[in-house]
Amino acid sequence: MEASIMTLSEIGKFSDYESWWVKEAKPLYEEWLAMPFFADLKSGKLTEERLKQWMINWYSHVQESDIHRPVLWPRHHYIVGRFPQMEEVVTERAGKPLNYPYPGGQVKGLRKLGEALGLQHDVLIRGPVRPQTTHLNSFLKSLYLEGTLAEFASQLIGEEYFLGFCKLFQEKLGQAPFQLKGDSLDYFKYWEGCLLMTYGSPGRFLLRSLFEKGLVEERPNFGIKHSAKRYAEYLIRFYQGL
Repeated sequence: MEASIMTLSEIGKFSDYESWWVKEAKPLYEEWLAMPFFADLKSGKLTEERLKQWMINWYSHVQESDIHRPVLWPRHHYIVGRFPQMEEVVTERAGKPLNYPYPGGQVKGLRKLGEALGLQHDVLIRGPVRPQTTHLNSFLKSLYLEGTLAEFASQLIGEEYFLGFCKLFQEKLGQAPFQLKGDSLDYFKYWEGCLLMTYGSPGRFLLRSLFEKGLVEERPNFGIKHSAKRYAEYLIRFYQGL
């Protein structure tokens, strides 16, 4: 599907996007963090079985994401190659698949967490993956392989909510009934650090820069607003029933 550079009169301003995001997309992320899985984690009612189910499905998700994320830089270097700060945001996410967000990659960080929970690597690999996980993986694969840089930035804005996600996991998995200690929770600590770049929110910085430079591209019947809402919707589906 071809993308085109829209005029500012067609696409509006970044402030227009932010107003829309607060009204339309942000409530979906708030709904995500209020789901029973997180409510039970906060209250100490989440069982080890449910946490392991999350681990198996999240492992599948990040493994699939790592496979396709590196294509972002070669696909969009014609834009970000001219702007070092924008390039830093993209290469942090796409150009370092073995270092982001954890030294050695997400898979390595999750393997350490899994071992602390008694989940061996072969169980993580062979464990049953729910259809909702496959749908989330397919959405991101499509976005990385076919989406525009602005659409990716819009999805990246939704990852701001992973700051709360990481803080919650670090706090609650260190308490009863799990009581994990040491470096087993480093996956969340490193991920939290990657979401706090020099420029603040990586997604907002990237999308604002594209607006300011008149480089926002959108695909017909898709676009930056669609990317934000669909990603939030797929995260909600991922956690339904966990």
